[in-house]
Amino acid sequence: MEEATDTAIWNFASTEGYTVVSKDSDFRQRSLLLGSPPKVFYLKVGNCSTKEVEAILRLHYHDVVAFIADPTTTCLILS
Repeated sequence: MEEATDTAIWNFASTEGYTVVSKDSDFRQRSLLLGSPPKVFYLKVGNCSTKEVEAILRLHYHDVVAFIADPTTTCLILS
C-alpha cells in the first residue's frame, strides 16, 4: 500500500482489523476525529529505519499491549 491514500489505508486497516503505525500526524488527527477502528500508533520521531521503529515498539511493549486491549483508546503517541 505504498502508493495508497491515507483514506484507503484507514479504510483497509479498519475493515481488516489492523492497527496503523505512522509518523504522519494526519493519522493521529484522523483517529482523534473519527475514533477507532483502526487504532493508531503515532510515532513522534524524525527519520528512522524500520529497525528503529521496531525498537520503539519493543521498548513500549507493555504500553502497546494495554493500548490494544483498551476499547476506549484510539491513538497512542510514542517517541
